[in-house]
Amino acid sequence: MTAPKVVEAEPRPDIDFHDLARFPVECREWFRWLRAHEPMSFHPGPPVQPENTGFWSVVLHEDLARVHRDWEHFSSEGADGPGSETGGDAIRDLNRAEGVGSMMILTDPPRQTAYRKLVNRGFTPRSIATLEPRLRDVVRAAIDAVADRGSCDFVQDLAAAVPLQAIGELLGVPVEERPALIEWTNQIVSPAGDTPHEIHASLIDAKQRLIAYCATLAATKRASPAADLASRLLLGEVTMSDGATHRLSDTEFELFCFLLIFGGNETTRSAISAGVIAFTEHPEQWDRLRADRALVPTAVEEILRYTSPVASMRRTVTGPVRLRGVDLDHGDRVVMWYPAANRDERVFGPTAEAFDVGRRPGDHQAFGAGGPHFCLGAWLARLELRLILEELLDRLPDLHVAGDPVWARSNLILGPIHLPVEFTART
Repeated sequence: MTAPKVVEAEPRPDIDFHDLARFPVECREWFRWLRAHEPMSFHPGPPVQPENTGFWSVVLHEDLARVHRDWEHFSSEGADGPGSETGGDAIRDLNRAEGVGSMMILTDPPRQTAYRKLVNRGFTPRSIATLEPRLRDVVRAAIDAVADRGSCDFVQDLAAAVPLQAIGELLGVPVEERPALIEWTNQIVSPAGDTPHEIHASLIDAKQRLIAYCATLAATKRASPAADLASRLLLGEVTMSDGATHRLSDTEFELFCFLLIFGGNETTRSAISAGVIAFTEHPEQWDRLRADRALVPTAVEEILRYTSPVASMRRTVTGPVRLRGVDLDHGDRVVMWYPAANRDERVFGPTAEAFDVGRRPGDHQAFGAGGPHFCLGAWLARLELRLILEELLDRLPDLHVAGDPVWARSNLILGPIHLPVEFTART
């Protein structure tokens, strides 16, 4: 008689969300395991904040949607709402000097709603469509600059150009000042240093430099307003829920500008760069796209789902609430992991881990999961991704990864900061 085969439980991976070297290359496996075995799990806080007692990880699509939409229980400010001294959207605790309660993304309605109204017009599909001719020229110019070389760093030479120019056009940043924005946002996403404290210091240094630039931009726009978003922010009035109005303070403007530059630059370039890696790993999908250009819109959505360039956002619990069988209370931290939700088999089926440019567009959460903090730049990102894909198909159709990527040392942004690629040189 043959003994029945014993199926051993799948061992838990060694999950450390603060190991920024391992996170970009191992997190998909961590999330797969957590979805299957521990959809709500507790993890220690960051080493730079020993007083931070840790956070709950949310990895299922349904649960992310609930946290996103229930801002009254899961606050972007902090446990005490507008009165919070610490909180924010990062895994580590942010404070009021870093924008808690005054940066749009670190507020809740009604203040968040009032801030958002200042810039909503500039990010509607109709407004974004007017940028297409200029951005297509930018893509073509970036390709022209490398086309005869046969190789380049895709992130630095191509992917960074379009979102940088787009947000520069919107804000009215002088062309000659835009390259510095890449340097600072690079350092924020992938700070230098060998220890957690060195890495943290590098990140803070870059944030301060970018915010200082925003103060300089404000002075320029006050002296000479123009038809751009920065001038509109400075001259527009915020109408609060009680009917009171005020213009943005210097600090509010600097934080708002910082948010638009950082968010508008890093996420799109990470998505398209990681998308190139996906196409190299799945060449049949690139061939499919070359054969059927009608698939470009669905390819854009699949790149966003599959790469999930924004890795995480944190919320703070304001009062007793139950999530996925766990009782949470005032002050508990909850971190939403978008790469996990975007490969949730419960939503995307048995092919959730596959890259499929023909996948019927579904409810991916690359721009958030609804609620007041749905990404302001969603339509701009889609336009940028479409233009880059179209021009690569036309101009560099055999572009492929030719070496190991260097991933951002980040658990906020998931994407490479260097990516060697090769293609047939154009003469």
